[in-house]
Amino acid sequence: MLRWLTPVLVLASLLLACADEDLATPAPTEASTSSTAETPTSTATAATPIPTYEAFRAGLWLIDVETGDVHVLYESDTGYPILPLDGGWRGGSEIWVYFVDGDHSVRYALDGSQLEDVPGYQLQLSDCEVMDQEALRVRIGDREFRDVPCGVVAPDGRHMLYGHNIDGPEVPGGRYDAWILDITAGEQWPATDQLRHCGGCDSRAGPSWSPSGAFVTLGETYAGVDSTIYLVDVLSRRAEPLLDGQQANSSGNEPRWAPDRDLLLMPTQDGEAAILDAPTGVAQVLAGSTWPAWWSAGGAFVYWIDGGSTAVADAKSGIRVATWPGRPSTAFWQGRVSITDATGLDSEIAPAALLGSEAGMWIYDPAIDGGLFIEGGAGGTWSPDASRAAFAIREPTSEFDVQRWFIAVYSDHGRWQTVADDARSAFGPPEVWWNDAGTHLLVRWPGSDWP
Repeated sequence: MLRWLTPVLVLASLLLACADEDLATPAPTEASTSSTAETPTSTATAATPIPTYEAFRAGLWLIDVETGDVHVLYESDTGYPILPLDGGWRGGSEIWVYFVDGDHSVRYALDGSQLEDVPGYQLQLSDCEVMDQEALRVRIGDREFRDVPCGVVAPDGRHMLYGHNIDGPEVPGGRYDAWILDITAGEQWPATDQLRHCGGCDSRAGPSWSPSGAFVTLGETYAGVDSTIYLVDVLSRRAEPLLDGQQANSSGNEPRWAPDRDLLLMPTQDGEAAILDAPTGVAQVLAGSTWPAWWSAGGAFVYWIDGGSTAVADAKSGIRVATWPGRPSTAFWQGRVSITDATGLDSEIAPAALLGSEAGMWIYDPAIDGGLFIEGGAGGTWSPDASRAAFAIREPTSEFDVQRWFIAVYSDHGRWQTVADDARSAFGPPEVWWNDAGTHLLVRWPGSDWP
């Protein structure tokens, strides 16, 4: 049975392949915090070299940004736990963690205490629950359906896109149909037929619903030169070819919906970025842009890489509003957004950015003049309200196999402070997630290799 691949499941499979089977799951303990003074200077200098650690270490911390308390959920010399892309937050008030050792999931409170320990992978990644795999019986909300596999449920909960493998004497191998299920009415209808898939590849983007649930994009996982992405209008039940090409649906290169409107950011034939208004079919080309391009966290801006810099344009007018030194993170399968919507000096919405370079990280805050460079900074992420940013600061070591990192928080328009230290990651900076309230951080290492 065909399954829509999501970046969450791909990440989980990669981590399972790398994890050690002899890991232990220690009980949460308290760790001391670093009380470095707030730094109003424009450049942060890395500290003196520290001794090299022989053992490879992995860890998971829960940090209360308000109090500075650091709760150690996990530490080990080998392997690491698995988390979904949003960090496992459930409404911002609790955290689920899946541990490879013993195949179990633990639910923690914000104070680091264990609330629940259950077998298996309990992190719910979809609104569709499989009741019987062989009989194709699933449950969505309070309704059950038969002969339907789980797929991708629309944001409004009214429809689900799913796929069925097809075969027959006149059907080439590796073909599947895409179907839409009307969850309320219980009706099903075909969106497209005889799509081609690659047989389990991990580098193709999955289907993506528009914010309203009225449209969905879906691309063939087949990676040939004529691979096609379709735009499906659910209300009219029409599917139209949108893009084609070998890289059209590769992960990180696929079209992207705005966070709050049915606007689709997509490439043109000339390699520029364009914004398609899906309800009207009208597209606006962003002059001078290059693909790939990305939405800011709130959708007011679009940004792209411009040589060694990052260009930012207003999404409504298409006019470029900034070009800053530094490059955005390209680890978008983690759900990272380098540019967010913030409030500027004139109280208008303006872009704020976290951009990487070989020597460190740039912070561009519209409430201050110029940029703030953090020497050794990397892996930044904005809080949901864009009032703070969390990032890691690396310290130089005498060996390259293990790297020590500080965890720091930027706030108060130009000031930052460290909130924890001694995270060790050989594969890039630790990964950091904010909860919805912007009060707590989840820090996991080793991280992915991104600026």
